Amino acid sequence: MKVVIMAGGKGTRISELFPDIPKPMIPVCGIPVLEREILSLKEQGFTDIILTVGYKSNAIMNYFEDGKKFGVDIEYFVEEQPLGNAGALFQLKDKLTEDFLLLNADAMFNVDFNRFVKFHKEHKGLVTLFTHPNNHPYDSGLIIANKDKQVDQWLAKEDDRPEFYQNRVNAGLHVISPKVLNMDITSSKVDLDRQVLKPLCGTGKMYCYDSPEYVKDMGTPDRYNGVCKDFKKGIIEGRNLKNKQKAIFLDRDGTINKYVGFLQSEEQFELLEGVTDAIRKINQSGYLAVVVTNQPVIARGEVTYDGLQLIHNKMETLLGKDGAYLDAIYYCPHHPDSGFEGEVKALKIDCGCRKPKPGLLLRAAEDFNIDLNQSWMIGDAKNDVLAGKNAGCKTALIGKNEYGQDVTVDSLLEFVDEIIDVESSMYLAQLLERYPILQLCKKEILDAYLLLENAFSNENKLLIAGNGGSAADAEHIVGELMKGFKLPRKPDEEFIKSLLKEDEELSSLLSNNLQGALPAIALDGHMSLTTAYINDCEPLLCYAQQIYGYGKKGDIFLGISTSGNSKNILYAAITAHAKGLKVIGLTGGKDSKLSEISDVCIQVPSKETYMIQELHLPVYHCLCLMLEERFFGER
Repeated sequence: MKVVIMAGGKGTRISELFPDIPKPMIPVCGIPVLEREILSLKEQGFTDIILTVGYKSNAIMNYFEDGKKFGVDIEYFVEEQPLGNAGALFQLKDKLTEDFLLLNADAMFNVDFNRFVKFHKEHKGLVTLFTHPNNHPYDSGLIIANKDKQVDQWLAKEDDRPEFYQNRVNAGLHVISPKVLNMDITSSKVDLDRQVLKPLCGTGKMYCYDSPEYVKDMGTPDRYNGVCKDFKKGIIEGRNLKNKQKAIFLDRDGTINKYVGFLQSEEQFELLEGVTDAIRKINQSGYLAVVVTNQPVIARGEVTYDGLQLIHNKMETLLGKDGAYLDAIYYCPHHPDSGFEGEVKALKIDCGCRKPKPGLLLRAAEDFNIDLNQSWMIGDAKNDVLAGKNAGCKTALIGKNEYGQDVTVDSLLEFVDEIIDVESSMYLAQLLERYPILQLCKKEILDAYLLLENAFSNENKLLIAGNGGSAADAEHIVGELMKGFKLPRKPDEEFIKSLLKEDEELSSLLSNNLQGALPAIALDGHMSLTTAYINDCEPLLCYAQQIYGYGKKGDIFLGISTSGNSKNILYAAITAHAKGLKVIGLTGGKDSKLSEISDVCIQVPSKETYMIQELHLPVYHCLCLMLEERFFGER
């Protein structure tokens, strides 16, 4: 199949970052976005490519030449005069004699194109649009489709739109039949959306292919920076449906919106506090956000399918206004019990999709290649927990009851903040991939991170102590926290201004060399204090004395002991609790005094001292990297 990539754009909005290069040549982590597109296509067997070029076309043609060095065949159509974003297609129609892919060269994508093309061929339409939700539907063209995925309406940004709408946006990827190019268009300058595609709405000949895969426009500096961040985190590569996905399955009533009993109209729908923030964080984490909800009101005859769609449209609209979106919504319309006025008898069945049965989750897993074992189900009722367990997911409950869930929280936002934000860290993923045995203490690593993150967020500090090799580990940790570890840590602008005021001549050296720090003190390194205290007082209380002197409420004490029974560490831990500090223990696999009294104890699964120490290092490296990313990573 031929691929036409429209690469003629100038990119006026992004030009403030890249004024001298054409938009398709903008680098994402050092490689032009068009090159990344071409390589992605080549890997999937799409090697016959036509580039339509205009603005600074020589820069593109000189870079890619005939495509051979990239493993593809490239030919060019040079627009001597602007032809709009589709005029070139009509000039090329003699070359486009079969269905072809039409893509934009200014978007970052990672899509399973073979899956996309298969959908197009199965539905036998003239055009298939790649559609998805995005975080700015309010300024994007909206696609309205019927239950058969046929496009009924195309609402451009300038068109009037309903008060509430589904977040379904054209992503700029298309499969097109050559029959479309027989349209009677006389102008040489052609607008693809308005002149070619919109007239097909309502004909039953244009379909939408809904997918959560990564497609993002880079038209503004903010969006470009977001793409670069996603690439570094591995989100772009991970979203291709060839790869197993992870999902957060969300109950609706009581989890996303306020519970009002059987919700029957959009007027009753109201988002819970913090939900938008929570779902936006899920969107940014690499997890899919998928709603799975029982809606017996349809079987009971209290809400029509159209009425339910309006409720869900309101949900998507409210989320979209604040930059959050749902990747998919699945609902069960059935109810096994009869006896309701106006009930729909055909829906009064004992189905496989009504929670606590796992049918909705299994259907989503099939649609989006979801690894259920790596996914979560969160809701506010027993049926939500059971549905998650029946599907093989991890489970979380909003509330106080106990149904065997893995996590109990007070809100969706708390769940995201305490679990998903941290769990999705690439550093934790790398740690567990390299040291699978540490899966046994994954929860404790997460909990330790959360204590540390909270302390540093509130301008508290970390005090660390150990003996022998563990004392060296304490010093090592301080070294990673008090200066740059992996990321650059430039001082903030306000501090640089203060330096300038203090000394204009010397401030340059200071601002160029000082690095952001997370305050941490190793208690073994103070020779004068240590020897004086050992000489004058009880030697085993040396660390406790420093905790008493340095420690403030909200600080953290990290006690490292391979046995977990080192007396000087235990005395320090007791003193820490008395001063209002939280205590983290880092020990071996055996239960110990330190594991008993710590707020969190990471017990690495080994019994030999040297093996314990070998596992301690990657654990605290991971914690330091996660903290550095949190406080000094790109925002």
